[in-house]
Amino acid sequence: MGEGLDRLLEGRRLSPVQRRIARYLNDHLAEAVFLSSVELAERAGVSQPSVTRFATSLGFAGYPELRQALRPFVVSERPLSRANDLQTAIDVEIENLRSVRDRLADPSAVAE
Repeated sequence: MGEGLDRLLEGRRLSPVQRRIARYLNDHLAEAVFLSSVELAERAGVSQPSVTRFATSLGFAGYPELRQALRPFVVSERPLSRANDLQTAIDVEIENLRSVRDRLADPSAVAE
């Protein structure tokens, strides 16, 4: 798990839904810090209010504040060259496309 996420979750009892969110964050932290609460909810398979409740249970005002707190663990605080910033954005989009591809494994999902 990400170092920052580990610290936030340390000693907390999580509900099954909260564990699902934490697991998604653990597995996709670099991508998740750029997602909205609705996008995170869809990808973790939970409701958007569950994402907000998860963030508030960790002591944040809401999901945007949690996301902001986790970003420094993914995005370096030191200035990066423009090329590295662009490469990071592309890497996140590649992961997004992989996620979409995986979800479309069942062609019937597209037919709907």
